[in-house]
Amino acid sequence: FNDCYLATRYFLSTANRRFNVDPTRIGISGDSAGGNLAAAVAAKLRTNQPNYEPRLKMQILVYPLLQSFNFLTPSRIIYDEKYLLTIVPNKLLAFVASNYLFGN
Repeated sequence: FNDCYLATRYFLSTANRRFNVDPTRIGISGDSAGGNLAAAVAAKLRTNQPNYEPRLKMQILVYPLLQSFNFLTPSRIIYDEKYLLTIVPNKLLAFVASNYLFGN
């Protein structure tokens, strides 16, 4: 996480002069674990440095894992058990989240 956060801060602070990018038009995105990282970086920038300029313009999060405490949401139950359409089944998701959060 720290490398993503520091890289984002660096890019935001040098976008115009080093990369010729309009700093008012920078967004962050990611899918799956990258979506989790993008959301966490944006949240830390906003929470820890509310006056930091320039700010991120947007986030694009593609199927991020944003909550790890309830895998029995209505949509997960319907699509996991009834249609088997989820990308990661509930049991595997619970295993991965446990390893991510607690290292076991």
